[in-house]
Amino acid sequence: MAKVYLSPAMHRQNECCYPRPDGQQCYEALENNEYIDILEPVLNRCGIETKRGYRRTPMSNEDGTAIMQQNVAESNAWGADVHYVSHTNASANGKAQGCHPMYYTYSANGKKLGEIMVRYRKEVYPRTVKLVARSDLYELKKTNAVAFYEEHAFHDNLEDITWFHTHMKEIAESAAKGLCEYFGLPYVEEAKPVEPVTMGNIILYGVDGDSGTWERVK
Repeated sequence: MAKVYLSPAMHRQNECCYPRPDGQQCYEALENNEYIDILEPVLNRCGIETKRGYRRTPMSNEDGTAIMQQNVAESNAWGADVHYVSHTNASANGKAQGCHPMYYTYSANGKKLGEIMVRYRKEVYPRTVKLVARSDLYELKKTNAVAFYEEHAFHDNLEDITWFHTHMKEIAESAAKGLCEYFGLPYVEEAKPVEPVTMGNIILYGVDGDSGTWERVK
């Protein structure tokens, strides 16, 4: 089975300008963990085994660098095929927008995966999607697995990060499609509920691909 290690951002602060409906201050670590909460079951649905990294509480006193190194060590020990890193970006003036994912410069498979992921992201993201080669980032160069490093959107640009927060499901599905293609696996659509059907005094219930249940109308 294909194995993907999910490594969320673990920065101590990195405040995000998105006004959360729950009233909490938004942080990069918080929003990327919430995205992985959505992504993980989508990958599992497609037959991809997952293991996720440490869930850091923003503004805690834990050492983010040590957590990142712990995630890499865990990914390597587990034997991940892909090490998937989820982050959001920031600019000097808060005006930048765009999705700028990264791969390890010297990894041919990393570039291949990145190109696939970018193609699917362009189907859902309305702005620029640009794949970037980097050789200096720890999670790209120290993982045994093929590494892919998301920079989903700019968390200091309200328009960009609002799109990210309101389209996490679509982003997760696009990422799953890319990983399925990379692994040569069929992408499995989400089962959709089926409306109840009345046949005489019998009501049938079920979901797509399911035999369903029934009850007699009294």
